[in-house]
Amino acid sequence: MSEFSESLHFRRTPSLPDDALHDALRASTLTGALLPLSANWHAFVPFETYAPDNNPDGDIGARLSLMVGAPVLEYHFADDVYWGVLIWSEGELVSVYTCRFLSRSLRIDDSEHDPQWLEALLPEGTSADALAPVLYPTKRKGDAGRAAGKRFAEVMQLGNVEWLGPTTVADRLDDMADSAGVLVLGSPPPAEPAVRSPKPVRSRATVELPGKALTALDAFAVLEPLVREWAPDATLLVLTGSVLDFALDERPTQGPWIGADGRSTLTGGWWFLFRSASREQRLNISLHVESAQLVRVDDAYNSPSAVDAITERWIDSDAVARITEPMYVAWRTTDTPPLRDFVMKLIQRERTPLWQVNYLCVQSGMMRRELQVTMHATTGEVIGVVSTY
Repeated sequence: MSEFSESLHFRRTPSLPDDALHDALRASTLTGALLPLSANWHAFVPFETYAPDNNPDGDIGARLSLMVGAPVLEYHFADDVYWGVLIWSEGELVSVYTCRFLSRSLRIDDSEHDPQWLEALLPEGTSADALAPVLYPTKRKGDAGRAAGKRFAEVMQLGNVEWLGPTTVADRLDDMADSAGVLVLGSPPPAEPAVRSPKPVRSRATVELPGKALTALDAFAVLEPLVREWAPDATLLVLTGSVLDFALDERPTQGPWIGADGRSTLTGGWWFLFRSASREQRLNISLHVESAQLVRVDDAYNSPSAVDAITERWIDSDAVARITEPMYVAWRTTDTPPLRDFVMKLIQRERTPLWQVNYLCVQSGMMRRELQVTMHATTGEVIGVVSTY
C-alpha cells in the first residue's frame, strides 16, 4: 500500500459489461487508470487529485456513480495522518467516515457515516461484524488507526492496494500501459519541481495573563497585538483547547486542559493557527496558563490552506460550555468511565464556523466513550451530536 492512497472502487454489474464501461470512460473527461478487476471490484485511480475545486465537472465519485449505475466507494489512506471512506450513489454523497490519528491519539468522525451503505458493499460471505473492530479500534493510538486503515482494505477485498494513489500509478504508467486489463485514460500532469520550504522557527516567551482561567476570547485578546504586528491581514484558521500536543515536549498531566466552564485549567491553555496571505505563511501560537508562557512557531507555508478562515464573530468558549455541559451530564450513565479529556475546537467548514466539543471518557486505557457536540459558532445552535463507544 502506498503512503498516500486515493482510489475509487465499484462493483462489477451485469448491466454494464466491461466493453460498455470502457467506452463510457473514454467518452468522459476523466484521466487516470482503471485497474484489472479483482474480487469483483473495479478500481479507478485518477491522475490528479479529485477534490471538487480541482474538477469543474464535479466530484469524480459522483460522476462515476452516475456512469456505472452503482455505489462508488472512495478510499483514502495517508500513512501518518488519517484514513477514510466516502460512498457515492446516484451522484450524491451518502456516507462519510474518517479516522484521524497522531502518535498518541486517534479521533473518529462518523457524524455522516451510514453503516448500511458500507455493509451493502461487503464481500459475499463477510459479516458486518468484521467491520466493527476496524471502524472503532479498542486501542485509541495512532498505530491502531494506521493498522485499521490497512485492515479495512483487506476486509473489503479492495484489489491492487499497493497501487492506490495517483503518484504510484503515474510512476508505473509505462508498465501499466502494457498490462492486460488496464485501461489508461489520458496522461498524468507533468511533475512539478520540488520546492523546499524553510524549516519552521520555534520560539518561547513569557507573557502577562489576565488570570489563570482563560476563555478562548481571553486568550485571543492576549495574542491579537502580536498577531497583528506579524501580519495585519492575518486570519484565524483553527483554535483548540488541546495545546500541549502541539507545543510542549511532554504532557505534564492527564486531566482536561479545559474545564467544565469552558475556561483553561491551571495546566491547560489554548492553541491558535493563523495564516497571512500577504506573507504566505502560517503562525502557530499556544498559550500555557501555568507557566504564563507563549510558544510560537513561524511556518513558511506557502500553499493554500485546507480550511477556510474564520471571519465572523464567534461565541466565547464559556458560553459554549454552558450549553454542552448539561448535555454531557445527561449523557453520562453509571458505567461511563471517568472524564479524561474535554476538548473544544473552533473551525470553519463549508463556510460555516463551528464549535466542536468533545468529552472523552476512558477507563484503564481500554473502555472508552466519547460525546461530540457540534454547534454553530455564531448562533449557538446545536447542529450535531455523536456518541461513540
